Amino acid sequence: MLIKDIGSCFANVVLETFQTADFCFLTEKSFKPLVQGLYPIILGAVGTMSRLATMGFHIPDYINWQLWDSIPRNELNFNFWGIIQEQLLELFQRHSLEDISKDWYPYAVKNRERIIKLEELNCIEEKAICRWLLCGCHALSNRQYQHLY
Repeated sequence: MLIKDIGSCFANVVLETFQTADFCFLTEKSFKPLVQGLYPIILGAVGTMSRLATMGFHIPDYINWQLWDSIPRNELNFNFWGIIQEQLLELFQRHSLEDISKDWYPYAVKNRERIIKLEELNCIEEKAICRWLLCGCHALSNRQYQHLY
């Protein structure tokens, strides 16, 4: 259920399962804020927030998530919580929660619609990739592979 009054809750901070892994691994925890209509702040492996953005989800720069999303979590010189806390404090000093909520709401609706259609969108993308690969291999006309696209 999409939260209709996101003025009472703006963001969901998620600690993803594999924070220090060398690969981006998204679990249901990463998608939960998007289903709920909340702004995701996800601490996972390097590039977790970027991965969501490349999947077509809208994650505005209310806070500079690119700053900490690209830093390895096992880097001892950085205090990720401190960076995020500072960014949130700056955000709420500049803007009211009501104003941010009004700006965020259309993104929240689009993200929720996208997550509902994610399986369908993945199938379409998979077929396009298969078609592209078969064209590159000159096997597009091979009946054996036509079910793939």
